[in-house]
Amino acid sequence: MYGGVMRVAKCPNEELSFTNCVIVNENDFPLKVKYIQVTNDQAKHFIYTIRHDRGVKPGHIGFNAIHRKQAMLSLDQEIRVEPYVHDPHRQLIGSMILEADFLQKKSTTNEPYNTDQMAMTFMEQFAKH
Repeated sequence: MYGGVMRVAKCPNEELSFTNCVIVNENDFPLKVKYIQVTNDQAKHFIYTIRHDRGVKPGHIGFNAIHRKQAMLSLDQEIRVEPYVHDPHRQLIGSMILEADFLQKKSTTNEPYNTDQMAMTFMEQFAKH
């Protein structure tokens, strides 16, 4: 059995923080594990795609700032983690609506967005999610 109680850590580098994955050490989860379920202090469950990187210490999971905010996690907090296997016959997303915004509000611009290009980039970047 992999997982158990683990500690919240920062994503080991900026490049990995943009993958929308949480980062684990290869000693904690084998490569065949693709997804994990995290349970926070409020007993809420969150499913994440994982990536392996030695920049995360064993027993820790690297989250980017947005994931930590979404799941109400703080650094060095203990959380319950377990491998997650979805049922591809019952658990599929047929469509979704995305909202884009600036991470820092002082970075706003009046230039229009190329939404076609944004959609194509999103589908390329997150095809395996």
